[in-house]
Amino acid sequence: MKTVVALTSLLASLVLVGCSPGQPGGGSGGSGGFEVTGYAAPLTDSEYNSLTAEQQYQVLNKLLGTIYKGMPVDEFFNVSAGLTNPQVQFTDGLRNIRTALRTDMDASARAAIDASIVGLDAEGNENTQLAIYTFDEDRPRSLPLARIVEYPVSRDAYVEWMAYFMANTILFSPALEYETTDIVNVQNVYRRLAIGIQNDLTVRQLVAQQLPTLDRWRVSRSPQNHALEAYELYLGLFDTEEDSREGGIACGDLYLTDEDEGYLLARTDFPNTTPQYILDDTFEITTCDDFHAVIAGHPLVIPRVTEVIINYMMDGRTITDRLNMVESIVGSGAETFEEIITAILFSREYLMNTERPESYEESFMALLSTLKWDVRHNRDQVDDQIFDRLTSNPNNTIYLGHMGWHSMDLKIGRTPFVPMDALSFSNYHKAIREELLREHEAYRGAMVTVNMEDSNGNINGVDMVAEGLIFGDDGNGGVETLQYIADLSPQEYVDLLFLTGLARRATSVEMTDLIDYLDNVVDHLVVSNGNLEVRDGRHDDIAQEVMDYLSRLPEFYYVKTVN
Repeated sequence: MKTVVALTSLLASLVLVGCSPGQPGGGSGGSGGFEVTGYAAPLTDSEYNSLTAEQQYQVLNKLLGTIYKGMPVDEFFNVSAGLTNPQVQFTDGLRNIRTALRTDMDASARAAIDASIVGLDAEGNENTQLAIYTFDEDRPRSLPLARIVEYPVSRDAYVEWMAYFMANTILFSPALEYETTDIVNVQNVYRRLAIGIQNDLTVRQLVAQQLPTLDRWRVSRSPQNHALEAYELYLGLFDTEEDSREGGIACGDLYLTDEDEGYLLARTDFPNTTPQYILDDTFEITTCDDFHAVIAGHPLVIPRVTEVIINYMMDGRTITDRLNMVESIVGSGAETFEEIITAILFSREYLMNTERPESYEESFMALLSTLKWDVRHNRDQVDDQIFDRLTSNPNNTIYLGHMGWHSMDLKIGRTPFVPMDALSFSNYHKAIREELLREHEAYRGAMVTVNMEDSNGNINGVDMVAEGLIFGDDGNGGVETLQYIADLSPQEYVDLLFLTGLARRATSVEMTDLIDYLDNVVDHLVVSNGNLEVRDGRHDDIAQEVMDYLSRLPEFYYVKTVN
């Protein structure tokens, strides 16, 4: 009798559910009628609405930050009424975000954004003069991030994020580090995931699609290893030496050619005809297609995939907590990645009770939203090459590889925990502090020149205002401090910056010390008519100082509990 060992006790103790073994499961997919009960039950609208205004803002930015988005303070609060007793204008926020993530963009609106990202002219040809971003040959790794930023909160942005997230896990990593793989494999894996998730394909269907591809074979590279990795990746089963040998026999008709022949997937002239018996002799297989069908249809697929995703999103929670989440989601009948991820994302346990280190993308890209960054500001490393710098260019401070967080690069994907060793974290801190938070011109707003195509096909530079957190259109061809910013007292402005960076207000001690520093050390404040006010033109300097302070707080680098 062969020994089959589960990856962790999370899977070993599960009650297995799913479709019939050996056959890829079908289903309607999507998340329309899917409801989670038990431990992973969602935070209800009434529970959300009972929270304080600040806690509601924390919940929404925790949720949005996970998918690399964020909500600026002035979208959630009525800032024109001041921040002493902030008034919420984004009411029923949790319901609104949930609805937005279920709603597809208008096709023409999406096409217009895609055209602006890569620079499509009226005839559909790419023209770099019209593009607001610049990409290198590694565009398949960076384009998804540009779309996540440029698309509004919608199912389209959500799908792009889910596909990017999954392509960075051990389950689907295209392993660009290997000599047998290339950027085409990255493109194929990512697009297969994005299209499949968009079209409501089930997890089993996407696993069944992935297994026979050249992209997967370029990573596994031999029939026996192909079988071994299928057991490990999609079933969480180890100690499968004999099963891997037999799976290798079934898949022995296939092989990867050598470098001179381009690492192509080829077939021999001698396919296997002898039945093989795998997984405690439960399944009979003869061909590699049979083997793939067993893997994709196995009852462990959904629990295994759910466990992997939970380990990323709920790192730091106990094994018991994560097991309870897996059981709750699997027991509720999840079939698609969208159902699994949405269940975690909107669960009470995640939104209210989970604390873990925040990935660089979660922190950095959420700040791009809350700071109202615009690519057209084109400042230093947060310019039109920003996402190439993040994903594929080691010569830049913001390169994710410096933080141990490579993008679609490593065979094992990203670790389920954010690397917080001294080198990785120091690079993380340096990148976000120096290249964004202290680069206040990237988010204060400015006059810019944008190339646009006229009705005759001519490209002309058009001057316009790219509004930011602090500056906006003055109505006279220039920029000035936004009126609601100018109307805030120094204390309210400090609170706005805290809410922007930390989703909380300054404590009384922080407020006292910072106001003293801004007034008496750097001289950014002045007494006018008996009141302490911000000196003219110093709002951006204050933002730089306060953001610098926030970057030094441990909590800045965490997805936090809300209580």
